[in-house]
Amino acid sequence: MVSSSSIPPALSQAGRLLQALFYAWRGSSQCWDEFRYQHRPRSPGLNIGMYVGPGDAQDSSEWIPVKVFDVQNPSPPGKVILAWCGCEDPLFYMYEVVKKVLDRLLSSNVITNVEEVRVEIKPNRKYVYEYEKGVYLGGPQPEHYLYLVKTPDGNQYAVDLSGAQYGILDRPVMPWREYKDIYVQQVVEICDHGHYSMERSRNSVPERVKQASDMDDVIQDWCEQKELELGDLLTMGTGAGFDTARKEVCQAVSEGVKNGIRKRLAGEEVGAQ
Repeated sequence: MVSSSSIPPALSQAGRLLQALFYAWRGSSQCWDEFRYQHRPRSPGLNIGMYVGPGDAQDSSEWIPVKVFDVQNPSPPGKVILAWCGCEDPLFYMYEVVKKVLDRLLSSNVITNVEEVRVEIKPNRKYVYEYEKGVYLGGPQPEHYLYLVKTPDGNQYAVDLSGAQYGILDRPVMPWREYKDIYVQQVVEICDHGHYSMERSRNSVPERVKQASDMDDVIQDWCEQKELELGDLLTMGTGAGFDTARKEVCQAVSEGVKNGIRKRLAGEEVGAQ
């Protein structure tokens, strides 16, 4: 079996960068959504009870505090919530961002192929439980989306940016066989890169599309100011240079997405007057 130590450094770096960007953009977006949470010990590990209907929580302390979604370092509950709320986002709304990074890996022959995978996760790996008016909703195990990449030696790796909802907090890249053995109940579909982005164009939330556009624009502006491409961060190694650049671009994404939301909300308020 391929071990985690065999992951190419540039691929590992790409996973860290993309997951940080995922948390930054989704965290900025999530602060505007009405979800509440509390810990519920249903099974071993970090479990979150998500309230999905109005008036479910008993007091306001159960609203998600903004600090949970610290753009630089979301708390473990924050990572779980963001991943659960944004399970599809890396393939649906982050396509342009992910493509910039994976294209760099392809052009430098770090990887040779990229596919998109839809799976069902094993029930015992579920960390998030949905409630409405205090009642557990249950229901079928949700489907999950991730990337599958192949390296020149023929090894395959799962790139899962929203795996925190299943307890994969800080391993965005994992050998595919290990990932499948531990987490996957069933592989539902394997598609070409870009398939789910096309699906998004037909079935999407308009506000999410606008937020994704804000993210793309902010990253492009940041790259132009720094006179580099997003993929250049993969050549910075694992030291302070990479960490600083990653923090800066994530901060830019967070602020850019929030500003875009504020402007649209202000426009709606003016239009309603």
